[in-house]
Amino acid sequence: MIYYYVYRITNIKYKKHYYGSRSSKKLPEEDIGVYYFSSSKDKEFLKDQKNNPQDYKYKVIKKFRTRKEALKLEIKLHNRFNVG
Repeated sequence: MIYYYVYRITNIKYKKHYYGSRSSKKLPEEDIGVYYFSSSKDKEFLKDQKNNPQDYKYKVIKKFRTRKEALKLEIKLHNRFNVG
């Protein structure tokens, strides 16, 4: 089974958020922040999550039946929060 979901990663130290969507064979709650740390191209962001897990909070915002539905919400959130 494939799981589709939208997630939020929060850096609680700097109060910054990262929103993304994901397709995974693992349950979302067992995937994000455990095996998967975002599709960000920022290598420092990815490295910091692994080195300082106490500074991050992971939340599954919503699960979907299709990738298209998940992507639609991700785009909506990016537009709402003016993600550049």
